[in-house]
Amino acid sequence: MLATNKIIHQITLTPEDHRLAKEFARQQPTREKVKQVYINTLAVKGGDRFIQWLGYETDLETADSWNYGLRLFNNIADLVIPELGKIEFCPILPNQQEMTISPDSLEERIAYIAVQFQEELTEIQFIGFVTDIDTENPPESINLDDLKPIDQLGDYLDRLQIAKQDQEIDGIIEPINLELTPEKMIEMIAKFERLYREGDPDDWRYDGRDILEEYLPLSSAQAILAKENLETAEIDLRDIAEQILARFKELWD
Repeated sequence: MLATNKIIHQITLTPEDHRLAKEFARQQPTREKVKQVYINTLAVKGGDRFIQWLGYETDLETADSWNYGLRLFNNIADLVIPELGKIEFCPILPNQQEMTISPDSLEERIAYIAVQFQEELTEIQFIGFVTDIDTENPPESINLDDLKPIDQLGDYLDRLQIAKQDQEIDGIIEPINLELTPEKMIEMIAKFERLYREGDPDDWRYDGRDILEEYLPLSSAQAILAKENLETAEIDLRDIAEQILARFKELWD
């Protein structure tokens, strides 16, 4: 049983959910893969209804987990929220007390949600979630009691959406020429959201600077040149970070 006092959200799995899970599972080459895909599909189908219940549109068809080839060679259970990005559902089997994140899902995810299964596979419970996983040094597992409460997921998604739609942010970051893709912009916003929610305001300038540095040009030579250009133009990344956080605080408060 789940050892947590957190609020959970429960979804009943339908016969159609199981029919589709069986269809996807039959396509797999090994017994282990059959079980993996069956459980992942149920998690995504239930998760699809949960995210819609939160008020967000979803797109199953463009998810990696709905792609035959990607499903065959990867352990994935993702769902696309248009204009925001992908979330990953992490199945938790009965009596498990930790969430494991598949190495195949460590790119471009705005949240990882723990999905607890029961023996009968008639319902699933959404326990909690995490954001901003370190993809280079991911945790082997996360205790369920260390997850953010699932009732905060809607607020988190709302903050991402509000920040993404704000045009003032583009003006704030314009001097440093980040040229972010929509996916990278959401990723950066998610990092700032975590800093806003969990960081010490006295350290916002410095921690925010570290976030911005991640999105400077990737090669060493380009990064050095970019920093030199910033210094020549008397632009301090700490000042830019402080402006971003001040704007986000205004929006999110």
